[in-house]
Amino acid sequence: MRPTLKSTIGAMLDSFGTHRATTPPSGDIAMAAHLAALFKSLKIDLVIDVGADQGQFGTLLRDHVGYTGPIASFEPIPASFATLQHRASIDPMWQVEHAALGEALGDLPLNVIDLQNFRPAPPPNTQRLPARHTAQIKRQTIPVRTLDDIVPALRTRTRARHIFLKLDTNARDRAILHGGEHALGTIAAIQTELYTDRQFEDLPHYLGLLSYFQAKHFTPNQFFPTAAETNTQPTHFTCCMVNTSHR
Repeated sequence: MRPTLKSTIGAMLDSFGTHRATTPPSGDIAMAAHLAALFKSLKIDLVIDVGADQGQFGTLLRDHVGYTGPIASFEPIPASFATLQHRASIDPMWQVEHAALGEALGDLPLNVIDLQNFRPAPPPNTQRLPARHTAQIKRQTIPVRTLDDIVPALRTRTRARHIFLKLDTNARDRAILHGGEHALGTIAAIQTELYTDRQFEDLPHYLGLLSYFQAKHFTPNQFFPTAAETNTQPTHFTCCMVNTSHR
């Protein structure tokens, strides 16, 4: 596809670090409206963005949710982090760190599929994925932080009391929460990704994951199918959950 005048100008603005407000994908419009209402209701004053990729969620918060408070984004993949860092560089309230979150401090080897286009993932189910996908797997070691490690420091720095945790880590949600047993009480709400069709053999079933969150006092508040899925049986949802024990 040939670049349009609009896309060419947009790329030039990005290269100079110029902020551009854009129209979100249709599926994100409803989610942005929901988040705006949720943030107001829960008085969210800190967002922890885990698996930030290139900063899409932070941009959504700024441009379409109306959230102006602190954001702390974590992204392990170098190529994605470089874009994230550039995007956040003009926003003094947006902190970024080249790291993953997990159950314990340390280093973690990840299977990464196509560094430019995919997220860190468990070993793929080779019986389900085309051979061209399995041929692109690379191993990479990244630093790992924990919620119990980062949340106290972030709360001290920002004086936050009501935290929104966004997770986009495929199969690592449970490990991340295991590393935040003491911090979970300060988290007012969580957003995560749920999959009803397992493309990866270690990806947890959505019902099991929902049960796990329920045991931690997080109750589903809203579900959003991904914008890319237009069929009547979507396989990927974004789910917002509220901590019923948070005060």
